[in-house]
Amino acid sequence: MNPAYIFLSAALISAPITLAQTESAEPTTTNEGGISLEPSPAIAKALNSGKISDLQTEIIRFLQKERDAKSAKELLENQTYTRCLYIHELLKLIGVENVQSIYDKSKADAAFIKTFLKDSQWLYLYLYTGMVAENTPDQLQIVSDIWKAEHQSAKFTKYRHLSVAIASMYHIGPWTEKLNAQESKYTPVKLFQQITKLHSSGKLDEKFLSLQPWEIHFVLGMNLDEPSYDYLKNYITHESKSQLVNTWEDPTSDYKYFGDQAPDSYWYMSKVYTNTSKSQQSFHWGAQASLDEYLEDPDKAIISYQEALRYTPQHPYYRKKLQRHLQQATHITPLDWYVYAADVAQHYNDNGFAAAKLLADIEQKFLKFITSEMRITWYVKIHELIAGTPYRRGDEVTVLLNEHAESLNSNLEKTTYLSKLLSTYLHHGDGSNFGPVLNWAIQSYANDENCDIFNKAFELSEKTPVIGSNLSSPDNIKEDYSNAIKKLEQENVPSSTLETLRRAAANFEKKHPKN
Repeated sequence: MNPAYIFLSAALISAPITLAQTESAEPTTTNEGGISLEPSPAIAKALNSGKISDLQTEIIRFLQKERDAKSAKELLENQTYTRCLYIHELLKLIGVENVQSIYDKSKADAAFIKTFLKDSQWLYLYLYTGMVAENTPDQLQIVSDIWKAEHQSAKFTKYRHLSVAIASMYHIGPWTEKLNAQESKYTPVKLFQQITKLHSSGKLDEKFLSLQPWEIHFVLGMNLDEPSYDYLKNYITHESKSQLVNTWEDPTSDYKYFGDQAPDSYWYMSKVYTNTSKSQQSFHWGAQASLDEYLEDPDKAIISYQEALRYTPQHPYYRKKLQRHLQQATHITPLDWYVYAADVAQHYNDNGFAAAKLLADIEQKFLKFITSEMRITWYVKIHELIAGTPYRRGDEVTVLLNEHAESLNSNLEKTTYLSKLLSTYLHHGDGSNFGPVLNWAIQSYANDENCDIFNKAFELSEKTPVIGSNLSSPDNIKEDYSNAIKKLEQENVPSSTLETLRRAAANFEKKHPKN
């Protein structure tokens, strides 16, 4: 039996209500079933004829006409406009020829395409999963296959979100190969039938119908590696599990890419999707930005992406797209980039690793052009975010430390950086990443040539006034101090560095005695 199916049964029996479940997750439509009236006779004619290329032409003509006449904010409140925006995004992502291939496959598939493209809610759910396989008909074909088998049921409409979730699971993620293998017991249609049967018989939680496609995908497609399982076990509470989704990178595209390993992918998804109202607004502005790009209007695309990020500032795909446009602009100064990076960083207080990755390219725009004092201040800001991140990723911390150290020229700069670094990790977060920082400091400076830097930095770190100290777990730091001292006692290092370390550990113990 499919393990994902078993896990779904168990998990959703007690699925907790999330914020996403308690708000309206789908846009309202003009009439029952999500079917909207056609915005123009030309669009209706193109859709009824089954000529997808003509449909795309007419959709773009309509969107451009409306876009040139009204403000984007006004348009995104118009259901007819947003439905056409969904169709444009779908055709852009999947490809006109691929949608046409589904339409031409059979009369039943043609009926599905017409039904699907007229249904605002279904289109929205399909795109809103954040997991759309580009330039292939396969994922949408799965939705068609499910519809062909089940649409005559009066209950199908309420399970549309499940059809979308299953389609994404079979084409985005590590389960893809297994689930599409010939020996697989559960085809997409059979899996849909099994789950709806479970729900109809009362074996799934009554809130099942309120789950979003990405939440269902998380449960169905769960096939994590060891670091991901460790993260779930240690840092995800029962109440927040249904806010998370396991999304995976499509190697052909970065469309709404959230990563392929916990914890970053889960962190992003919880930030982007927890507030349904805001994430829906963000999605609409993102779709508008996609249209702006298609119409080769980068200035409007920048505005649209900025609006999308106003609702979901941690959205990695929209952030990445915005930064690409900004990097092509010629009027942005190094100081502008510095201010931009600082503004972005404030949204990553509990995931400094994500911030460091996201802003790596942007840093190159300003680091070489600002003063050493500003540069060190920026480095420390990134480390403050990492200190507030509740899990250890020592290798990544070490890489970052080495990169920062390369730009430090004088002993004064090195001392200043190390002292502020130590002070940051000693006073913020839960101490998870103090150990990697301490080990790096020892490897870099606990030697005859650099011991003065090591000793002076520790001295300064204890004297540096700290604003907003919020260290939550001193025991982690105590253990790291103890391990480092034991290791140094067995090595040939300057006696002054060992004494410095012992004194720092003793002073820390005095400030944080055992209860």
